[in-house]
Amino acid sequence: YVVTRSGTFTVRAISAPGIKGKEMAQIEDRCRCLGKSIFVLKPDQLKQRLLGIPALSVRRVTTSLPNHLSVDAVYKSRVAVWRTPEAAYAVASDGQVLQVWKKPFPKHGWKPLPVFDQGYDSQVRKGRRLLVGEHVPVAALTMALNLSKRMPEALRPFVKHYLYRPFTGEIVVGKANWWALMGIDTSSDLDLRLAGLLSVLDRRPPLLLPGKCIDLRSAGAASPGPVIIHVNHSCG
Repeated sequence: YVVTRSGTFTVRAISAPGIKGKEMAQIEDRCRCLGKSIFVLKPDQLKQRLLGIPALSVRRVTTSLPNHLSVDAVYKSRVAVWRTPEAAYAVASDGQVLQVWKKPFPKHGWKPLPVFDQGYDSQVRKGRRLLVGEHVPVAALTMALNLSKRMPEALRPFVKHYLYRPFTGEIVVGKANWWALMGIDTSSDLDLRLAGLLSVLDRRPPLLLPGKCIDLRSAGAASPGPVIIHVNHSCG
């Protein structure tokens, strides 16, 4: 008991290499360990306190005698921009919002980050914007990133943008105003579906005309080919 109250073992500073400014202040605030004895601090509990800092990925918290406390953390990487009618969000791979832009959006966009869209729906309400630290749908983001990365080079010139809707999943919107429903599936079937879309676009006379939609959600190695339908409520 006498030892734990000794000033020799009181934590007076936190070491977090590479972390600066606002995030360092957040570490100090959330940690609540300055002025505490090194013997009463539990690294696992401290890590849990720090996990809520939006910009950081906290990997480990360690303590050592006589009074050293170290936080191993890195800044989360921005992997994409998730855009809605009212705001755009820089997001990490887990869907966490790292930065928010209100309209008007940056004139020159967000290159080299890919941009994915979500319109008004059951998840996005008018007048409701996400805050830093909140999340966009992570399954949808993962699917959109896979679509962007696995899109065949020959297909890219036909694509205008990617759109997410909760009941249909990811949609590829063509420059000629066609839609291709891809769903939420990052398995090897996604490559087959993209190849199928390319083959449809290559046909002459063209089958996928402006205003039409191709539903590829059930297409894959164990299922029949896609079906083309007119754009309506069943197409997203």
